[in-house]
Amino acid sequence: MARIEGSSAIPHQPRQQATTLDELLDRSALQRERVATATGQIDRCESLAGARQNLLDVAADREDLVDELNQTDLSDLPNNETLRVDLEDAWDASANSDRNYADWAREAQDEGCPRGGPAPRTEAHRAAQSTDELATESKEAFVELWNPIASSYGLAERSDREI
Repeated sequence: MARIEGSSAIPHQPRQQATTLDELLDRSALQRERVATATGQIDRCESLAGARQNLLDVAADREDLVDELNQTDLSDLPNNETLRVDLEDAWDASANSDRNYADWAREAQDEGCPRGGPAPRTEAHRAAQSTDELATESKEAFVELWNPIASSYGLAERSDREI
């Protein structure tokens, strides 16, 4: 009987792993909203210190997501190692981008950002744009692998803009 019980539990494992990963993706989506708000504030030269701190907080949150991802068992999901690496790369690049945008806020403030904007396009802004591109590439690779998995378990399919 134990063998039957063990056998019946196996099909549920991939679903549980996919659901756990989906929850991490939901948290990531909330961070994207915070980044969009903060970068908009910087571009309008509004609340630069607050925007900077929000971006640093988001970067730390993304690092926490990477830690949780690396502690999450994905072994029963298709292409699990590539899936993990793509998402880790995406979140690492996004965290770097968040820190670069935070530096942009500081540089904009130092250069005398005019109320209402636009903020000057500084070296930190260019660095943020570059790391954003790296993040997008990894996110695109991730969603190519994720969406078929999500679909098979009735979970939300995502675009790279939702990661």
